[in-house]
Amino acid sequence: MKAFNRVKDGILTKVSIGYMVHTFIEEGKTEDGTPIIRVTDWEPYEVSLVTVPADPSVGIGKSAANEPTTIQNQIIGRSITMTPEPENTNLISNEDAVLAERSRVNGIKKLETQYGVDLSDLVTNGTPLKELTPLSLKRLITMP
Repeated sequence: MKAFNRVKDGILTKVSIGYMVHTFIEEGKTEDGTPIIRVTDWEPYEVSLVTVPADPSVGIGKSAANEPTTIQNQIIGRSITMTPEPENTNLISNEDAVLAERSRVNGIKKLETQYGVDLSDLVTNGTPLKELTPLSLKRLITMP
C-alpha cells in the first residue's frame, strides 16, 4: 500500500526491468556496420518501481507516442549470453530495517529506564538487543 501511495504522490514514477534474453537474431547491419539484433525470446525476472531508472524514458504514465526510442546494440560479431543474477533471499526492505532499528533502540531505552543507567553507547555501536542478557547488563552496570 505504501508503494501505491508513493506512485499516487508522484514519488515512484519510473520503472526498472530485469530480463533474460533466450534467443535473438541478427537482422543486418547499420550504415556504420553495427549489427542490428532483434530479441525473439526473452523473459522478465524483475520489475520494480524506482526513483532513478536506467532509461529515463520509461515510467508510469509514459506513452509510446511521447518519445520514440532507438536502442543500438554495441556488440559486434559476438553472440550474447546472459545469465540472471542470483536471487538474494537475505535482502530486507528499507522499511523492515527501519522498524528493526527502532525496536532495538526502544528496547535499549527501556533497559536504561529499568536499570537507571546510560546505555547510549550500545545504541551508537549497534549492539543487538538479543546480546543484552541480564548477566551482561549486570557487568555493564558494575563497570566503572
